[in-house]
Amino acid sequence: MPERVGFQKLIEAAKRASNELAALADKALSDFRAARNRMTHEGFSPRDDSESVGLLLEVGLPFLHQCYLQLFSFNLWDALLPEYLRQLTIGTEVYARAKEVVGLDRAYCLKSLGHLIRWSLKASFSADWEIQELVKTEELGIGVEFKLEQRQRLERLLSPEWVFDCPLCGDPQAIVCQLDESELRVGDIVPKRLACTNCGFVVGTAELFLSEALLRDEVATAREAILKDYGL
Repeated sequence: MPERVGFQKLIEAAKRASNELAALADKALSDFRAARNRMTHEGFSPRDDSESVGLLLEVGLPFLHQCYLQLFSFNLWDALLPEYLRQLTIGTEVYARAKEVVGLDRAYCLKSLGHLIRWSLKASFSADWEIQELVKTEELGIGVEFKLEQRQRLERLLSPEWVFDCPLCGDPQAIVCQLDESELRVGDIVPKRLACTNCGFVVGTAELFLSEALLRDEVATAREAILKDYGL
């Protein structure tokens, strides 16, 4: 049986094979390897989520992308579904801002990507009776009434608010988003927290910058209408 090649030796071999890979920071890869070894041998817990998200976004995934690109001429980003790549890009952007906030649990930075994957696979893993009941509910209009009631309740709870299309499930006018009131007074539109009445996606107040990144394009489109509606 051939000798098992260790993770560090694989990294060294990859860096020898490519100048681009060799240029990547040794300390970042060393920290990634140390965290991987610690979690593999000592166990993984939810306390490791924040660190793991950072290591994946800043080191692991970029290094994997470069390995595929330099060693196999395969572009990993081009191979991803566009909607998944967008949420991965958003997660990277949000993490870059969130890491400057001391004491913040940054595991949420990939929350929208995780939700999108689960939502996309929901139909494949739903029982036949669940799908039939859902169709029946929509045909009777019960689902529409429930969503309307939920939206009205959220609009009262999240004032000042605006309604947007959901960037994850695509349902029109399903996102109720609370706007930062102090920023709104000076003409800036900054989403704070949000909830979707269709797919159930929620961003809380502690999940900084995520609502802004998810709704940036829609906010830009609706900016004049929002300011006009609020008399600004």
